[in-house]
Amino acid sequence: MEKYKFSTLCILLSMLVTGLVTWQSTMTAHRNNLFAQAEKRALNLVNVINKELLATVQMPSDRLMSHHLIVSLLKEQSQPDNDAILAEIIFTKEIAGVALIYIMNMDGTVLACTPYGPRKTKSLTGENYAFRPYFSKTIQTEIATTYIAKGVTTKKRGIYHAVPVKKDGVILGVAVIKINLDSLDKLLAEEPYPSQLLNADGIIFATNQVEWLFKAAVPMGEVQRHEIRTSRQFGQETLAPLPFNLLGRELELSGKIFSTISSATSLPGVKLLSLYPKQIPVWPVITRVVFTTIAAGLLVWMLFVIINKNHLEKVANKERKNTLKKLEELNESLEQETLKSYYMAEKAEVANKAKSEFLAIMSHELRTPMNGIIGMNGLLLDSNLNHKQLKLAEVVAVSAQSLLAIINDILDFSKIEAGKLELEAINVDIRALLNEIRELMTFKAKEKDLEFNVVVEPAIPDVVIGDPTRLRQIILNLLGNAFKFTDNGEVSIIVHTVEEDDGHCLIQFEVHDSGIGVNEEMQQKIFSSFTQADSVTTRKFGGTGLGLSISKQLAELMGGEIGLKSLPGTGSMFWFTASLCKQYHAQKTNNTTTKKVHRNATTQLEQDTHILVVDDNNINQMVAEGILSKLGFQIHTAENGKIALEKLAMGRYSMVLMDCQMPIMDGFETTRAIRKMAITDNRYKLPIIAMTANAVQGDREICLAAGMNDYISKPLLPEDLVNIVYKWKQSSPMKMDETDSAEKKIPLFDHPALLQRLMNDDKILVSILNSFNDNIGDVERKLEQSILARNFPDIQLHAHSIKGAAATVSAISTQGIAEIIEIAAKTEELEKIKKSFVILKSEITSFSQLTKTSVLTAATNPS
Repeated sequence: MEKYKFSTLCILLSMLVTGLVTWQSTMTAHRNNLFAQAEKRALNLVNVINKELLATVQMPSDRLMSHHLIVSLLKEQSQPDNDAILAEIIFTKEIAGVALIYIMNMDGTVLACTPYGPRKTKSLTGENYAFRPYFSKTIQTEIATTYIAKGVTTKKRGIYHAVPVKKDGVILGVAVIKINLDSLDKLLAEEPYPSQLLNADGIIFATNQVEWLFKAAVPMGEVQRHEIRTSRQFGQETLAPLPFNLLGRELELSGKIFSTISSATSLPGVKLLSLYPKQIPVWPVITRVVFTTIAAGLLVWMLFVIINKNHLEKVANKERKNTLKKLEELNESLEQETLKSYYMAEKAEVANKAKSEFLAIMSHELRTPMNGIIGMNGLLLDSNLNHKQLKLAEVVAVSAQSLLAIINDILDFSKIEAGKLELEAINVDIRALLNEIRELMTFKAKEKDLEFNVVVEPAIPDVVIGDPTRLRQIILNLLGNAFKFTDNGEVSIIVHTVEEDDGHCLIQFEVHDSGIGVNEEMQQKIFSSFTQADSVTTRKFGGTGLGLSISKQLAELMGGEIGLKSLPGTGSMFWFTASLCKQYHAQKTNNTTTKKVHRNATTQLEQDTHILVVDDNNINQMVAEGILSKLGFQIHTAENGKIALEKLAMGRYSMVLMDCQMPIMDGFETTRAIRKMAITDNRYKLPIIAMTANAVQGDREICLAAGMNDYISKPLLPEDLVNIVYKWKQSSPMKMDETDSAEKKIPLFDHPALLQRLMNDDKILVSILNSFNDNIGDVERKLEQSILARNFPDIQLHAHSIKGAAATVSAISTQGIAEIIEIAAKTEELEKIKKSFVILKSEITSFSQLTKTSVLTAATNPS
């Protein structure tokens, strides 16, 4: 009872700690996000003021400072408001896009002014504005002055830019340019929270809070207020102070707490003051805390189950030893002690079986909520998340997958011990299975810079009867350990036949590595449950220690055995055997024979086949040339797409192997150029095979959308390269066109796949498709606006959102085109983005029309 109390306490404590940490980190993340958004908006406003408003008002300065008509007017050599000077300043006003321009003499009297007001009938000519600070400061300093004020006559707020008019170094007067703050008011009106501009005295002259206009943001003395009113900077406004200090770090408005951000501008003494809410929505935080604490509690619970199982096994072993010892000491009661030992052994066996069944049940129960967590988190990853939320969701996905892998190991182990694991007996293509495994582990080999080879003895039958899932599980388990414990050198798989008769064959699979090796002592127990090489290895590499134990029992269930040969420091060779039934297919044998004869004969067709390899990497060119030249093909190379087009124009080629990422002209752009020329020239109607080092979902769709016929991933494996070349080398131009159309056709909507993911629930399908069609238009419009503005970060963001949403509803072609735009945005290829966007709009329209008619009708009216 005490033990259960202790385990319960540990589980609750771990959940409490995890909840507190998650709460704190999530709250901090939300606060940082709110601040970052507010700071970004403030920065955008400041940029508009600095780059647009100031640039506009300063633009005509050079033209006005020394213009001969203005100089003549100020020297009293011409009449005020004469036609020539009016035409000049009106023209300057129109091309600069400002509100008002007027000329003042040294006394401050306006001699000429652009007309304003209704029907352009008003003018400031004759008015004296010597009291304006911008006039006196410009006269005194003889340099340009920028000032914020409310027009005395026009009653409109604006930015006044006064420049000295000089002749031969002598100041004659002042030219004043004014722009209104209408555009700034519109920008501030779009802000979701209070935002305002303050001058050096703390007076609010622009804001989205109308009642705050011309109010003092900070306490102001009567002397200061009198001086400002005397200058008539803000007309007859009272300049009353606000009932609170707007410059405080925190401010309560309408029951909400706001924080402030102050940003300086290029206007003298002017700064932007932005408010943003400090409160954080609680429900998302609570949801995240609940999920995290539940996961932590489940993990600790599972650890206690494992520890308890080990403890029970040790107790059983101890009792068995004590029984044997008592039997030796009490010879006179041999019969009694023998019966007792049988009883104890049976009791231990029952307990062990009960433990195994308990583990099997618990593993099933744990997998159910884990699959829910993984599935819901997957939907969350496909939604429109910001960068911070995406990072957090990815951490949850990685942690959940790791936990599920451990649970699966325990489930397999408990199934085997409980005698409930059943093997399948279906056709297994050994070579195809190993090819899948090779493709799966190639990335791991590249990641650790290891050589990875697969060697299959020719005598291995093409098809056998067995369980491909369990064969793959054992091989991947042994390969996983080999890659985990190997830092340099190579890992390889060798498969050969040990015994064979008419109906069966015993096949041995060997996994060789050049890793750290296993000492002799550990070799004796490494296939036992919950065992690793030593505690240091466990801490460094992790793991449950169940993988090899499960592999051993699976091999035995297949009628084979498992073992290893190893020396510390020189590597290891793990092996296992499986007894499999033969399965003969005459047609398959004939095809295989034909294929071998076909590939071993270097015919005139190969000698006349000229293949162009386009790749900027010299080593990749040599690899392709080395593999294909041995078969008699004529290989030519090009370093980039531009050179490839030149070579295609000069000679006849049967095929192009095209790298996707190249300088000057990449593979996608080159392919589109070839397909365009093929419209009028049959020489360009030839197969194009993409070669790419990318290994992400959707990569094949991107290549086909660009006009390529097929796809092969790097590193180039000889068998794969030969297979794809023979697949396409006999395609005539007309056949290639037909095949190309069939290959290139990407489905608009994969209805069965979506329905299967939704567990055949038509109602959910209809709801998801309706939601997609209702919301995709907004994201499409945002993407189009970002393209027009050439805002590549936003283009990438919106394209990624469309790609994720399309993947969720199985809109395959839309997903592929969106991914092309996302990739092009990273390299700022605007033309490629524009062309792809036209296709994207068409695909979205077609998808919406399809899913709003036949698919939704079929879903809502099942037959």
